[in-house]
Amino acid sequence: MPQPISDYKLFFADARRAVEELDVLTSEEKRLVKEEAGLSADIKHEQKVCSDTIASNIKEGRNDICKKYDDIIKKHRVDLKRVRAAREKAKNQGIKERINEETIDLRTENRNLKIMIRDMFASNKVPAFCNTDLYYTMYFPNKPADYLSILTAAIICLVAIPAFIYYMLEDKKIENLIIIILADIIIFGGSYLIIANMTMIKNLSILKDGEILRKSIDDNIKKIRVISKSIVNDKDEKNYDLASFDDEIAHLEQAIEEAENVRQEALNAFDTVRQDIITDEINAQFQPEIDRLSKLFKATSDELRHVRTRLDEKNAYVEDNFGIYLGEEFLDVEKIDILSDIMDRAIVTNLDEAIEEYRNQMDE
Repeated sequence: MPQPISDYKLFFADARRAVEELDVLTSEEKRLVKEEAGLSADIKHEQKVCSDTIASNIKEGRNDICKKYDDIIKKHRVDLKRVRAAREKAKNQGIKERINEETIDLRTENRNLKIMIRDMFASNKVPAFCNTDLYYTMYFPNKPADYLSILTAAIICLVAIPAFIYYMLEDKKIENLIIIILADIIIFGGSYLIIANMTMIKNLSILKDGEILRKSIDDNIKKIRVISKSIVNDKDEKNYDLASFDDEIAHLEQAIEEAENVRQEALNAFDTVRQDIITDEINAQFQPEIDRLSKLFKATSDELRHVRTRLDEKNAYVEDNFGIYLGEEFLDVEKIDILSDIMDRAIVTNLDEAIEEYRNQMDE
């Protein structure tokens, strides 16, 4: 139970001083809290800058190593591509020369057969157009491709052309279509028969002989294709003199492999040795500032704990000695001064009356 106040002047003076001290401690606590937060942020910032600098320098170091050896490897690969292309070109040239060499008899025979056919046709006054692939396809077919060509020509001459002419007519009567088809048959069919009569009646035996010789030419062409395909598919490359290319390719491949191994060894050495050195060097640059800030942070935290202890004690003291009389509402320096002035002017005789008088004045 609170004791009666015997000396109001002393009571208000002590209360005022205690509240002022409480306000000072509260302000000091706020300042220290803000200062502690700022120091914590500064420490984290320095630590992040340190960490980022380490990461950046390590990355730069690794990139320098990679670039140094990647440039070498890239040059070797460009050279390797060039040598492989030259080897392929030399191989293709060798294949071409081998094909020419192994088919020269067949090609010579074909040239002689063509000359024989030409001379035979000329001496017997057979028209030159008879010695063409088109003529023999149309009049002496003997291959599936010949029959397909005849079918295609028939479709074009007897179907496509009449249809096109009929489509272009303004008067599309069925009679016109029949006339077009008949005219088409007469023109193309007649032309086919006229050419046959003009060339085959007198020269059939010559044309037959020509057919036999042309077949020999076709057979030789097939043999040339078989030989060419066999040579192209032959895996044995000893005949093409590619040893110098293979030696250079092997040398470049080995150089690339060695450069890649050296690069990896350099990276491993960097990761196990140089990386730690970089980390230690950068830590040494930033650590003094981090230590200084950490020391300030610790001192501020210690001071904050001390201020909070004093603040708790002062709150308890104010509550025990003045709060029970004044209440939380009047634990204020300005209000304490007003209550003290009311008591000094003898307007009232006790604290309760002084508080009542204060409230009356505020209401006015």
